[in-house]
Amino acid sequence: MARLHISIWRRRRREQLTWTVPDIPLEDALPFEADQELWQALRELPRKQRTVLVLRFYEQLTDSERHHILNWPWVGTPGQYTPDNEPSFEEILDAETGQVSKALVRPGEEDVRCGVTTCTGRRSDGSFFHRLRDGSSEQDLPERTLGLAFDRFATVHLHPGRGQVLLDLTTGRSGDLGLRPDAEGQVSSIQPGIDPYDRLVAYELEGRYVIIDLARIR
Repeated sequence: MARLHISIWRRRRREQLTWTVPDIPLEDALPFEADQELWQALRELPRKQRTVLVLRFYEQLTDSERHHILNWPWVGTPGQYTPDNEPSFEEILDAETGQVSKALVRPGEEDVRCGVTTCTGRRSDGSFFHRLRDGSSEQDLPERTLGLAFDRFATVHLHPGRGQVLLDLTTGRSGDLGLRPDAEGQVSSIQPGIDPYDRLVAYELEGRYVIIDLARIR
């Protein structure tokens, strides 16, 4: 936020060249005191509302209400779950520097979900993969994954009756979440969130409440 404030301060004080001398002096858009009050007010807003305001009015981004924070300063749109099978977070923006990162999506690929560094999805032949955003380091996945947290964790439904596991894409390790179909054949579905603040995976299991802190897994 401090770096963003400095960049805004510099933009407002940039010299403006003109052929004629103006009749009245140019002044800052905001006095220093008001500037401080504005940023204090922004800091008190919920994180999502604060991001919308900064992106829309300071960074001049359209549709800022659709932008999501993946891991500040990286923001992107559309969201994690897309309506028309669009690639999720195919293009993301560094809100501080203006750098844009566009993920490689090959023809025929579906269910592509990306984070800041990693993407998962399904190839045109029906097989599943995970790789870096630039298309490198591609590896096979045994099944379709759900969610993508910390560019590292996803869940995988095993064959019917075998429940769901939490998969670490970085190490290849996995852990059984203990979920099994009920008497009607229904099983809970756990999807780790892509928001870095959603570090906890929580679900009910046999009358107990299970909480997994993804940020503590090494």
